Amino acid sequence: MPSRDPRAPNCTSFTTAYQCYRSHITPLFGLLASLGVSCTDSSAEGGRTATVTDSAGITIVTNDGASTTVPSWSTEVDLAVGEVDGAPEYIFGQIADVDVDDAGNLYVLDRQAQRALVFGPDGEYLRRLAGPGEGPGELSREARDIHVASDNSIYIVDTWQFRATKYRSDGTPIQTIRLDYGRPGPFTLHHLDDGRMLVRWFTYNVDADGRLVPWDALLISDSTQTSFDTLFAFNYESPDLGILGAELQRPLIPNAAFYDVLADGQIAWSTIHGTQVAMLASDGSLARIVRNGAWERHALTDAERDALEMVVQTDSDNPDEPLSPLIIFPDSLPTITALHASPDGGFWIQRMSPLPDVDPDGLFTAANTSMLGGQSWEVYNGEGRLTATVETPQRFQITRVLDSAVVGIQKDDLDIERVVRLRVIR
Repeated sequence: MPSRDPRAPNCTSFTTAYQCYRSHITPLFGLLASLGVSCTDSSAEGGRTATVTDSAGITIVTNDGASTTVPSWSTEVDLAVGEVDGAPEYIFGQIADVDVDDAGNLYVLDRQAQRALVFGPDGEYLRRLAGPGEGPGELSREARDIHVASDNSIYIVDTWQFRATKYRSDGTPIQTIRLDYGRPGPFTLHHLDDGRMLVRWFTYNVDADGRLVPWDALLISDSTQTSFDTLFAFNYESPDLGILGAELQRPLIPNAAFYDVLADGQIAWSTIHGTQVAMLASDGSLARIVRNGAWERHALTDAERDALEMVVQTDSDNPDEPLSPLIIFPDSLPTITALHASPDGGFWIQRMSPLPDVDPDGLFTAANTSMLGGQSWEVYNGEGRLTATVETPQRFQITRVLDSAVVGIQKDDLDIERVVRLRVIR
């Protein structure tokens, strides 16, 4: 049973709040405040950059946004797993996550079917890792994240059951890690090389006036994985969603966070409404800020608002009805929508999808910001310098970046999901 983080706010009726709003999880916060800086210019391979260091020793890397000065990579389908009709193990409901072990085996978490399946590097079904239920190692429909550790043990985070389960590669559950602060909230997990775990926790608190207040943080465990402290709490600027028990306002594009743990242990993160990436040291302190001139935002135009309305109405059961007045439109569209670590120590950044090509499943929710993203990705090295751009197929969501490939979830025109591995052609 993890110890309660003293920095986590006291709460009232957390489970009620979560049930009321869990389909529209919307952590909302701004990025870091501007820093006073003294400048020193330097050049970088690929795109031009200016490296600036302030008096606190924080490095700011500003890329000029000229993607034409760096190589452009392409991708091609190397493997696709999933069928409309056929053996049940190849038919997926709603894929929450996909990870890969050192041997290239694919670990697929099917949230709708409440199961985790293992496929070989050639796509052949090997075994079921976990199935539905409430017993040890069993999954609810709120299982969200599957993570293969460096020792090839597997962890699955189950938000609704307040736990992460550790499995052997053969599917035997060997440890249940309680993630229970009295309310749901664990989203993702990373097993660190020193034996500790990093858990992303998001939930809603209810303040004294009955209003929902988001709480979003990265928690770090001790080496026994039984006690957790806050490593880093994201700084929110949240709109007024309303009072619990009344009709809640619904941000169309919530200002949600996305992050990943880099190969050297640094944590890179940004937000859906952000214009920079913050890189944190392993102790949670700010080490570097990465910017790109192409990430500048502009006020939402009438044409963009009309296009967003069309996406919402097209996906509605009653497309002729006017939109609810409870919907909050953004002041501007995002420019970046997801971040994934790469094995070389850098990271990939996804650019916003052109309208009206936005996946409607990406609206109203912060559970997966990459569904708002398009086909264009930017590749940054460990210093934060732009080194390449990549194009992926339409409606392809990356879950892991490998040495020479990416793995993810592909939706077709009928919203049928498959696990796809793309070979990266450099």
